Amino acid sequence: MKKNTGQVRTFCPADIGTAVHGWKPDMHGNLVNPKGWAALHVVVQRLIARTAEEEATAVDLYDQIILVESPGAVVVCLSAEKEPKCALVQNFRFTTERLPMTPDPAGYIAQLAADDRWEELLSLLGEWHWELPRGITPPSGERDLAKFILNAAKIEAAEEGGYVVVNPRLCGRLNASTTFFAHSQYVVAAEIQRQQASTPEPFEMIGKATMFSKSEIRTMMGRELVDSFTIAALTLAEFF
Repeated sequence: MKKNTGQVRTFCPADIGTAVHGWKPDMHGNLVNPKGWAALHVVVQRLIARTAEEEATAVDLYDQIILVESPGAVVVCLSAEKEPKCALVQNFRFTTERLPMTPDPAGYIAQLAADDRWEELLSLLGEWHWELPRGITPPSGERDLAKFILNAAKIEAAEEGGYVVVNPRLCGRLNASTTFFAHSQYVVAAEIQRQQASTPEPFEMIGKATMFSKSEIRTMMGRELVDSFTIAALTLAEFF
């Protein structure tokens, strides 16, 4: 249930400079969070050259947001069995179904803006989702990216699910949305050695961790399991 778990509200001028204010504007008007994220407001341009020898001319097309993240890991935690199971963790995320709107689905955002229904939408956000442990870890002094990612996987598995993992291996990369995200994140598979009490960070809203078989996860997909990072990472780790 959403009750007693979390909600969101609109950021207001009184929040500027307070403890909750992590995303701060830079000199260009972008929003930067030093903990590992940035939202850049950019103008997309098409480069046009009439001949191979001619220097291309940039033509403005439209503006959009580009999201930039520090490197992190999505962790496929597997049990050491002949038919291994995979650990998923409940995370409380600020999502919901779309509001009932005009019969024209293409007009959804325009209608929300015209009717000023953003506060109504925000009031409804909040659902539990099954996900793989994942996250961006604080600086560790490690400069080798591969070693940093494998260590991040161990940290996230322990913090979110209480899973102590061994033999981590890099399975590949994935991008949540190549339209908006500048970088991919890394998928790591690892064997569960043991489980202990989880230690999520204070701002995380995390529920129970549970082991699922391949058939159980296939049944959950598109229903209880909709997180694209999780579904893609399981595929990269060849859990299916």
